[in-house]
Amino acid sequence: MGTRLQRATTVCSAVALCFPAAILLSACGGDSEATPQTGAAPGASDALRQAYAEHVQVLDPRKNGIGRLVPDLAYTDIESKEGHLSDFAQAKGLAIIIRDVGCPVSKKIGHATARVEAEYAAKGIAFLYVNLSGVDEAEAMRGEIETFGFDGTYAVDPEALIGTVLGAKTTTDVFVLDPSRTLVYRGAVDDQVGRGSVREKAVHEYLKDALDAVIACMPVITPATTAPGCLLALDAPSITEADAVTYHGRVSRILRDNCIECHRDGGAGPFSLETYKAARAKRGMLRFVVDNGVMPPWFLEGEHGPWANDRRLSAAEKKDLLGWIAAGCPEGDAAQAPTPYEWSDDWSIGEPDVVFEIPRPVDIPAEGVVDYIGYLAKEVVPRDMWVQKIEVLPTEAQVVHHAMVMVRPPQGDGGYAQSLFGNMASWARVDSGWQFFAGYLPGKNAHVYAEGSARFVPAGSEVIFFMHYTPNGVRVRDQTRVGLVEAKREPDLVAHSEIIRQHKLFLKPGQGSTRFSAEFTIPRGVRLRSLTPHMHLRGRTFHIDLVQPDGEVEELLRLPEWDQDWQFNYVFQNAPFVPAGSRIHVDAWYDNSSANPNNPDPSRAVKNGPQIWDEMLMLAIEWIEPRAGYPPCGPRAGPVA
Repeated sequence: MGTRLQRATTVCSAVALCFPAAILLSACGGDSEATPQTGAAPGASDALRQAYAEHVQVLDPRKNGIGRLVPDLAYTDIESKEGHLSDFAQAKGLAIIIRDVGCPVSKKIGHATARVEAEYAAKGIAFLYVNLSGVDEAEAMRGEIETFGFDGTYAVDPEALIGTVLGAKTTTDVFVLDPSRTLVYRGAVDDQVGRGSVREKAVHEYLKDALDAVIACMPVITPATTAPGCLLALDAPSITEADAVTYHGRVSRILRDNCIECHRDGGAGPFSLETYKAARAKRGMLRFVVDNGVMPPWFLEGEHGPWANDRRLSAAEKKDLLGWIAAGCPEGDAAQAPTPYEWSDDWSIGEPDVVFEIPRPVDIPAEGVVDYIGYLAKEVVPRDMWVQKIEVLPTEAQVVHHAMVMVRPPQGDGGYAQSLFGNMASWARVDSGWQFFAGYLPGKNAHVYAEGSARFVPAGSEVIFFMHYTPNGVRVRDQTRVGLVEAKREPDLVAHSEIIRQHKLFLKPGQGSTRFSAEFTIPRGVRLRSLTPHMHLRGRTFHIDLVQPDGEVEELLRLPEWDQDWQFNYVFQNAPFVPAGSRIHVDAWYDNSSANPNNPDPSRAVKNGPQIWDEMLMLAIEWIEPRAGYPPCGPRAGPVA
């Protein structure tokens, strides 16, 4: 992201897009009759405001120890009894809670933390409180145990040895370990309390979400966040394994967290990597795809984003994996093996409220090419729906390379207009035809909006599936479905999609590199959630820029080499604020010559069209904004699920 988006942090930030109107106006210093004004108060600086009001931010898990084996650390509890982390091995998971009696933020989250403990201790989770202060008296620590009702083990770590190994940054950090002592979450209890700020209620309950995932033996959706609190000044984190990287100690965790969702029995990948023998047998292919950046698939250039769904291995993961292969693939101690995830080939979002499917099974041949076409579902959306969870689920995952699901509200329907106008912001009340709704890629998680956020779909909307099938040597039949789970209540925030298109595409036979462009103007300040570029076989390069109202240009995305086989929905890790009047500008390059290795026929002219042999310039953008009646009061980047 460009510098402007990174420093957009005025104090009303998250309030503008997460609170009801009355709370919003109070937080922003207005009243019910006032018109909210954006911008900093005279004499105030963004840096100063950020220092006083820090909210939870999503972090890159690859840079924060997620997936590492935590050493069997020793501790001494408040009663001078010694223990080790391995003492909790029989629990379904372990939550390590950093505490500090004197920190005001620690005090504010004390009761919320105790409520989480009471709920999840009954489900088999162990809790270890660790006081790192070095100055808190035993009487004061016992006092907070009694005040908040902590029931777990309370350890005293005046030298901050545990905190240093874990990489604790604040007095409110929480670390969740699964039964194999793998770090699966680090960050905040929830996002209600920040440093210098308090929301009416939490929007994201990060710790509870992580504990639910551990109990279910599933990946944590948001594995790393900041934890606003009093800052610690500890040495650099040192979650490391022994000098010799082994399969059970390190490599199995890398594969579990990055590969096995596809490369497992019944998964979309062509072979399994679930065991030591399987990984060792495929070591040549592993070395090739990791060394050349082919797998995990991710083709963006530079450090734009950052992206919540970034698939790349970290530099340390690449080094460890390639070093393990070079060392002869040592197996190590099986006792250090990670807890395996329990992958499901059924709905991960629970039983959907509504399901749409391709109208009839599609025959996929054993070999050859299957045309990329659309399949219109027989049913339409049965009622006005606020959708909180969306999942696209093939019946034959190994032949579905990717899928794109789009919806189209009823055209020219007064009932549609009435229902949609009542639920969307005024400037978004435009019938724009087909809208991008959801996508599928092998290994892609379901789309789940945070509590209080949802996507509105009016009754009577049509649903269409655009399917890219890739035969794999066996003839099968697929009937992909999309499941929708409705929000429990009408949300404060609405998600909206727009498609940016350039219809005037035409390439002469043999025509070399040619650029086409398209633009869309954002009519109101929003938080940009995701970008989904789309081209066909002649596409080569895709650039997306944000042009600010004052003309300053911010690079959003650079895709140097388009690959029709791998099309991603790029989701911002912390959704940036985009002011009204900004333009999303797209430049795309195409090559219809023989120099393009993906070009099936340089001798034919190519025009805009939906088929794979046609060409297309399309960008689906999704943003989050308050519903009508909840005006924003200032820019800030922040997490939006």
